[in-house]
Amino acid sequence: MDQLLVVLESSEQDLTRAVTGLAVALEGRATVFVPVPAVRPEARMAPTSPPVVIVALDDRGAGVDLGEWVGRYLDQTPAATLTCSAGGRSVRLDAATRSSARDAVTHLLDT
Repeated sequence: MDQLLVVLESSEQDLTRAVTGLAVALEGRATVFVPVPAVRPEARMAPTSPPVVIVALDDRGAGVDLGEWVGRYLDQTPAATLTCSAGGRSVRLDAATRSSARDAVTHLLDT
């Protein structure tokens, strides 16, 4: 199977701090990337990373674990809206839909 790229984008800045748990949950079945903006040599301080995470799934069965993590993230960050995109499709989830996050992400990955 080819890798499937899934982009997670949050309305809250804390997404990149939460991804360690995601990487552990998907260990051996996916790689989790956090985009880092370029830092110019003359910069006095580094820019903040955008609240975006890219997951390269090697095993689509890991989508269930990804969906469960999304539900936990939304439970811990109730003000967040999380957009999950893959294969030209996307789903937007928030605290009100966190209980169905696993099914929504699994459905998104079924292409």
